[in-house]
Amino acid sequence: MADKVIRDGKVAVLIAPKYGIGWASEEYEKDRREAMLFCPTLVEMILNNVSHEELQIAADEFFESAYVPEDLTVKWVDQGTKFRISEYDGSESIVTFDENDYTIA
Repeated sequence: MADKVIRDGKVAVLIAPKYGIGWASEEYEKDRREAMLFCPTLVEMILNNVSHEELQIAADEFFESAYVPEDLTVKWVDQGTKFRISEYDGSESIVTFDENDYTIA
């Protein structure tokens, strides 16, 4: 299980919302994808407005061959919420699920 930044009952999730190159793509295995989504070091760096170059250096230390998109940002999700990352042409968004959002066969 990945370490997470949690504040006021919300979990920090890293995504790249603009079109281009996504961050935590489905092409990665689950453990790597989760580590990339929740990386506490990168979350804190973004919240502290560090440069893109500093983010890339830090990401290289944690994730081999990970490209940090210029628009990597922190989104806050209620703790315990089921979600997935939806990606279209590099644009990532968070899709949450609750009892009303899905059907089980």
